[in-house]
Amino acid sequence: MAKRMGNTMRLWILWAATYVLCTICGLIPIREGSIIGLGVMLLGMAFFIPPALLIYYVVKKKRTTPLTYVRNISLISLVLTLISYVLNIVTYNAPQWLQLVANWLKALVCTPMNCLPEQIQLLSVFGWACLLMTTLQYLQNPAQKRRKHRKHRSSH
Repeated sequence: MAKRMGNTMRLWILWAATYVLCTICGLIPIREGSIIGLGVMLLGMAFFIPPALLIYYVVKKKRTTPLTYVRNISLISLVLTLISYVLNIVTYNAPQWLQLVANWLKALVCTPMNCLPEQIQLLSVFGWACLLMTTLQYLQNPAQKRRKHRKHRSSH
């Protein structure tokens, strides 16, 4: 008998699927004012729903391994986003082929960001930061939490 796929696995698959869709949409030039542009923008914003649901689900189940993965993915994404932006600045006056390579790397690294209009692209960085901070909060050592709680209570 085949084992049923769990909720955690479904959320990982959904998150991976939104990554692939966002990457594809980020590589295709789309007009912002069009219906397709609106759909791509909503996709870029919805990118963070599966990991948020994943965090909610695994915290309820008291599982930490998926939280560690989300933390690591968020941290790597934020660092690579910074590196890709520095690379794009450095290659500003570089040959055309090098600028193209830098833009493709940015498209792969800054996936949900590329689906958003320029005015709100920082929402993507904010989404990654929220995922990182949330996982850090739940991965905090229970002894540290008790100490902080005790310190907070004694200051009243």
